[in-house]
Amino acid sequence: MDFPFFASPNFTSGRKKEIKAIIIHRTFGSLEKTVQRCFDPGFWESFHFLVSRQGKIIQLVKCQDTAWHCGWISNPKAPNFLKPNPNFCSIGIACEDYRGKKSMADDENFWTGDQENALAELIEYLRKNLNIPADSYHILGHSKIDPQRSPQDPGPFLNWKKILPADSHFPQKKKSQDSLQQLTNSYLLEGMIEKLFYGILNREPNTSELDYYRHSGLDIAQISGQLARTEEFKKKLLNQY
Repeated sequence: MDFPFFASPNFTSGRKKEIKAIIIHRTFGSLEKTVQRCFDPGFWESFHFLVSRQGKIIQLVKCQDTAWHCGWISNPKAPNFLKPNPNFCSIGIACEDYRGKKSMADDENFWTGDQENALAELIEYLRKNLNIPADSYHILGHSKIDPQRSPQDPGPFLNWKKILPADSHFPQKKKSQDSLQQLTNSYLLEGMIEKLFYGILNREPNTSELDYYRHSGLDIAQISGQLARTEEFKKKLLNQY
């Protein structure tokens, strides 16, 4: 794949660690404003790639260099190979979430089919060329690394089954008793979230939605309230009445 390349000044030359992950973000604003930030030496932000809502891809930082797309880990369950700084070993991709004259609200689905298709093609290209496994342990959203500061990045609506059709589950490892208890608690929460989706939206949640609500710190009542405010639920009600 060939990408238009516009060299951002916000990067670190070279790598401190081997590239092992692809991290997906949303821009929280128009592509133009994101590019402006990435070219502002005082803003300290950049991504390797940007994907517009029309499915256009541009490159701002070379893969062999380190972009400044996420440097903080607040999730203790984040993969160890990402520590101490995820930027050292990852490719950062930001997807435009801008519509019209106003920024998208956090709970709206901004994704387009062209954008998801372009993202899937880009990830497949990078994955094969950089030898990155096709699983959600190595291809993940920013919220999985830093749910405290970035719980909606890239948000709950990305179709991860399209992005990772081969394998969208974490690899299984032997667990200690404490880890087994944590895993059991996680499955219980996941089961309750799935029931909420079926009860409110008549469908199962995708991997991104499960991950967001699992790490959101919200209780089940709050999650239920958030789901009931989604555009998807409103459309369901309109079709019923």
